[in-house]
Amino acid sequence: MSRIVVTLPLPSRLLSPNARCHWKRKAAAVRARRRDAGYAMLAAVREQKPAGLPWRAAMVETLFLFADRRRRDKDNLLASIKPDFDSIQDARIVADDSRLTPAAPVIGVDASDPRLVMTITELP
Repeated sequence: MSRIVVTLPLPSRLLSPNARCHWKRKAAAVRARRRDAGYAMLAAVREQKPAGLPWRAAMVETLFLFADRRRRDKDNLLASIKPDFDSIQDARIVADDSRLTPAAPVIGVDASDPRLVMTITELP
């Protein structure tokens, strides 16, 4: 099975389902995140050269590395990276993002380099 690992910055607070902001501001944040994640996905595909793209289905594992140990809601974290899931389809890693299966998010701490690491694995 093929695998792609993509490292992205943590999502903006505006992308949280609990964000209370003007709809235009949130829409701009979603557009920017989808664009930036799409470029990162394309770069990862070029670098890692997985076989047989687009895949029929894939599993997505997420590792959120934060600068502190505060408690975070895993459901909200997963909802805040919906533009990242859309960019997986935009980069033609899978033909249809409804065929993506998200694994439960894992939360860790890296004070020097907070980030999101997504591992996309082809499913049979």
